[in-house]
Amino acid sequence: MSTANDSDATDNLVRCFEFDEVAEATPEEEFEQYRRGAEAGEPAAMFSLAVCYMNGDGVEENKEEAFKWYRQAAEAGESAAMFNLAQCYMNGEGVEESKEEAFKWYRQAAEAGEPSAMFNLAVYYMNGDGVEESKEEAFKWWGRAAEAGDPAAMFNLAVCYENGDGVGENKEEAFTWRRRAAEAGEPVAMLSLAHCYMNGDGVKENKEEAFKWYRLAAEAGRPTAMFNLGCCYDFGNGVEENKEEAFNWYRRAAEAGNADAMNSLGVSYQFGEGVERNHEEAFKWFCRAAEAGSVNALGNLGDCYSDGVGVERNEEEAAKWYRREFEALYEGETGEDGLAVIRL
Repeated sequence: MSTANDSDATDNLVRCFEFDEVAEATPEEEFEQYRRGAEAGEPAAMFSLAVCYMNGDGVEENKEEAFKWYRQAAEAGESAAMFNLAQCYMNGEGVEESKEEAFKWYRQAAEAGEPSAMFNLAVYYMNGDGVEESKEEAFKWWGRAAEAGDPAAMFNLAVCYENGDGVGENKEEAFTWRRRAAEAGEPVAMLSLAHCYMNGDGVKENKEEAFKWYRLAAEAGRPTAMFNLGCCYDFGNGVEENKEEAFNWYRRAAEAGNADAMNSLGVSYQFGEGVERNHEEAFKWFCRAAEAGSVNALGNLGDCYSDGVGVERNEEEAAKWYRREFEALYEGETGEDGLAVIRL
C-alpha cells in the first residue's frame, strides 16, 4: 500500500483571514499581520504565524517558535494546528519527539474533524505506536477519514475488509472501497483494482478494465503499474499487442527502480523486441535487475554467462548465478503494497 503523504495540514497551507490592506503584501508584511493577529488572540493568525516560523516565510526559520504558536492555536481550538502540533511531536521539530504526545494531539485533531489526523490516528492504532494496538479502532478511524473523502483511507478500509483486520472479512466490501479509492484518485488503489480485474479477484475478470486502471496508476507515477502496463502491451492483455509500447513502459518502470521491469528490459534488448537487439544492453539490465532483487534476472544472468550473451562465456559464473536463483526461489516473495504509513 501506499505511503499517504499529501494533506492540507501537512503541507502547512496558511489559513486566510482579513488583512488591513487589500493590496498584495510581501512575506514580511504578511508575517507582521499574522503576528499582530496572533498576539490579539486570533487562532487562525496563530496558526499562520506558526507556519511562517516553520517554513521561514517572512521571518528566519524557528521551529521552536513554530511549535509554540501551533500549541497556542491548538489550545484555542484550531484543528489544523492540533494536527501540525502532533506532527511536531512525531518528528521532534521544535520539541522533543514523543509518540504519546503525538497520539494525543492526533486524537484531538481527529475528534475536531481533521481527516488527515483521523488517518494517522488509525495508523497509530494499527501499529501500536504510542497506544495499545487495536485493529478495531484503526478500522473505525480509517472509516471516518474515508467518509470524509480521504482516498488513502478508503484504500486502507479495503485492505481491512480484505484481511479481516478490525472487521469481518468481506471481499465484496473490499472491492467496493478499493474502487472508491481508485475513483477518488489514490494511485495504489488504482494499481490494486487493476490486479483485481486482471485476476478476477472479487470481480469478474476483465482485462480491458485492468489495462485502463494500470494505465491510470502508471500515469500517476506507480512503477509497478508501469511494469504491468508494459506487460499488457507485451502480451496483448486488454489492449492490442505492441512491443514498442511495451519496451517504452518497461524502460520508464526500470528507470523508476522496478526490478521486474529492469529484467524485462533486458529481455527486450536480448531478443530485439520493441528495440534493436543489443546483447550488451541486455546484460547490463540483467545485472541491474539482479542487484535490485529480481529473481528472474539471476537465471537470465546465468544464461548470459553460459551462452556468452553480452559477456564472455564463463561456466563458473553461470553456475554461481543459477545457484543464487535456486536459493532465492525458496526465500519467498514480498509485495510492494501494504497498509499506508503515517502521514508526513
